[in-house]
Amino acid sequence: MDVGRGAGPVQGDASAAGTPPSGPARLAGIGVPVLVAVGALAFLLYAGRGRTFFFDEWDWVQHRAQGGPSTLLRPHNGHLMPLPVAVYRLQFELVGFAYAWPVRLVTAAAHVAAAWVLFRLARPRVGAAAGAAAAVVFVGLGAAWQTLLWGIQLSVTVAVLGGLVAWLALDRDSPAADAGACAALVVAA
Repeated sequence: MDVGRGAGPVQGDASAAGTPPSGPARLAGIGVPVLVAVGALAFLLYAGRGRTFFFDEWDWVQHRAQGGPSTLLRPHNGHLMPLPVAVYRLQFELVGFAYAWPVRLVTAAAHVAAAWVLFRLARPRVGAAAGAAAAVVFVGLGAAWQTLLWGIQLSVTVAVLGGLVAWLALDRDSPAADAGACAALVVAA
């Protein structure tokens, strides 16, 4: 049995019976995850209010705020991080150094998007309720939630999001989906 590709619907799930969910159930199926996502974003931005750049971020502020494309490709502590550096550069160009919340917002949004993809992966395998529970636990990150208060965690968050998007794409079992999975893994790296 190929666990990674196309796991069928779980018994007892509305999609298993072939009947679409009713209006209120469908609205709850969309509304609850959206409310959790908005609540998580709001909480993360509120919890990180008043914060400024932190440790390694100051390296980017001081040494990558100006310059050409080479600033995107210069390794940071031995790691190639062009996407996070590009997000910081965009912030520097648009709003400057006065605020740290724009990169924190991008990091939090990527984390919430990863939770949504996790839900999409889990729902056909374990049902909607268990999938939602897994996504909510992931959104909270348990004792690690404080890592989401720093924009520099974007590199980790994008890696997780890219891996989950690749897995979701591979469930589709088509050449286009395989290409999408490859692109997601390139972005994740």
